[in-house]
Amino acid sequence: MSPNMFASNVDAHHGENEMAEGDVDIITSAGRRIPAHSNVLAAASTVLDSILGRRRRSYEKPIRILGVPCDSVSVFVRFLYSFKCTKEQMEKHGIHLLALSHVYLVPCLKHRCTKALAEQLTIENVIDMIQLARLCDAPHLYLKCMKFLRSNFRKVEETEGWKFLQHHDPLLELEILQFTDEAELRKKRRRRHTREQNLYLQLSEGMDCLEHICREGCTSVGPYDEEYSCQKKLPCSKFDTCQGLQFLIRHFSTCKRRVKGSCSQCKRMWQLLRLHASICDQPDDCRVPLCREGIDLKNDEWDCGTCDIDVFSGEMSEVDIQIVTSGGLRIPAHSAVLAAASTVLENILVRPGKRRGSERTIRILGVPYDAVSVFIRFLYSFKCTEEQMKRHGIHLLALSHVYLVPQLKQRCTKGLAEQLTIENAVDMLQLAKLCDAPDLYLKSMKFLSSNFKKVEETEGWKFLQHHDPWLELEILQFMDEAELRKKRTRRHKQELSLYLQLSEAMDCLEHICTEGCTSVGPLDKEPSIKRQPCSKFDTCQGLQLLIRHFATCKRRTNGGCLRCKRMWQILRLHASICDQPNDCQVPLCRQFKLKVQQKGDDELWKSLVRKVVSARAMSSLSLPKRKREEEPKMDLSHSQVMNFRLAA
Repeated sequence: MSPNMFASNVDAHHGENEMAEGDVDIITSAGRRIPAHSNVLAAASTVLDSILGRRRRSYEKPIRILGVPCDSVSVFVRFLYSFKCTKEQMEKHGIHLLALSHVYLVPCLKHRCTKALAEQLTIENVIDMIQLARLCDAPHLYLKCMKFLRSNFRKVEETEGWKFLQHHDPLLELEILQFTDEAELRKKRRRRHTREQNLYLQLSEGMDCLEHICREGCTSVGPYDEEYSCQKKLPCSKFDTCQGLQFLIRHFSTCKRRVKGSCSQCKRMWQLLRLHASICDQPDDCRVPLCREGIDLKNDEWDCGTCDIDVFSGEMSEVDIQIVTSGGLRIPAHSAVLAAASTVLENILVRPGKRRGSERTIRILGVPYDAVSVFIRFLYSFKCTEEQMKRHGIHLLALSHVYLVPQLKQRCTKGLAEQLTIENAVDMLQLAKLCDAPDLYLKSMKFLSSNFKKVEETEGWKFLQHHDPWLELEILQFMDEAELRKKRTRRHKQELSLYLQLSEAMDCLEHICTEGCTSVGPLDKEPSIKRQPCSKFDTCQGLQLLIRHFATCKRRTNGGCLRCKRMWQILRLHASICDQPNDCQVPLCRQFKLKVQQKGDDELWKSLVRKVVSARAMSSLSLPKRKREEEPKMDLSHSQVMNFRLAA
């Protein structure tokens, strides 16, 4: 919370912090007025802060919040004071509170509304909720609504909200349908990944069983270089796989067609031996037959990315599909490789053809032949050079988005982000938006905001202004939000610096009252003239001058001295922070504690105490890593620290 909250008139002599009367009115529907404090509103909402800043010179400063029920506005204003909202209020005014929190930038309320509304989803209101989440930029609520819609789509289709959506918001309807389709595709990918994982696990188990048979032997097959007795051999833990492998080995050792390559079972055995040779890292000590001879095969055409091999049948499929590109040029390919690399191509290949005897083709038009060739090569090898990325990066990003190849899309996004220039920044941003590349979109946005004056002079920006005003608006909004973030960061640093200064003043006050410094010491000890300055002498010196004035000033009782008021505030702040009042040597510590127990403190003062305690804890954690010269020093002569009128 911003320190503007503490802009209240404080009576230092009596130790009471009385809040000033409301200085701004909030006008709601039907002309109802809600009195409020401008410093509280400005501290809780940056939008209200800017509105109040523009109206400081006017005599009346009403804020109009219309189009929302009065009760909802009342709950909203009450939340800005206490940051509390009951469950009943959230159920009754949740929708209006979400809209207000979005308009006036109150993130903590927005988070609570999002969470509460997600729990209130029903068949009847889910369409309204998803439209609200979209308008109010609430991604968590949007995702919850999408998942709820996907699970109950049949029932939602029959509601009036869905029929209204079809007629008035076809783009949102398209987003919902795309989300359900993508969810179904994700399920298919997970199932296929599970099948592939099971297949690889079976192959791995087959390699373990092959090594086990060749080293120790199993029930019917053992090592070939020793006399092996298998009558008393018990089945191993992977006997199902071992048994099938033993049958395969026995057939392989007796088959006469294994050299000619006409036996499918022998081909499968050759493949298993070759796979073991590719995996084995100790060929000199390996007992598996042909392992050392098979080492030479590791660097040849054995690559599942460039040929389609069925491990169980041992047969290599031939080219069975043609990719037709612009200009009628064709690229031969394997359907199994394309289907494994892209779910879109898999769905295209699964569709039945018009004629059984016709040649299977896939048309990829509108993209240069060289770019399509690089794309197909990537589907086989998953490799792409930097030169190819520089030359065909834009077309490859479009192809990877259309055919759902995430690995290529990620590489294209990274490669194109490094090629951003003043001339192509607008084109890259439009491409990133069309191809749903958030990383490239964010990089382009940051590049545009950093070089906006130069980009404004390009032809791309002029074309954008005439043909895509929505994207222009997004760019300007991004720049405004970036500037607001910078302001909030600066303000937060200023607040933290101020709280650190107050924390340091509390340490110096305890140091003076317990040990003493150069000119002021405890009540029961006389200060030593020879005492050396402490590590925080700048703060201590100002505090000692303030104490000396406080001890001799005749106006401190009447409350007419500003410096004495400042000292009263420091003593009261120390009493609010001190956790050992019985042993504390700071004057009036116990008296202030007793007064607080009797009358209590208001929320503004409690918030200030919490901020100072938090800053004190942070400074204690970071002190060993920070140099003494870089620590913030408290300026006790600052006019805004004097009465705790802290700047925003």
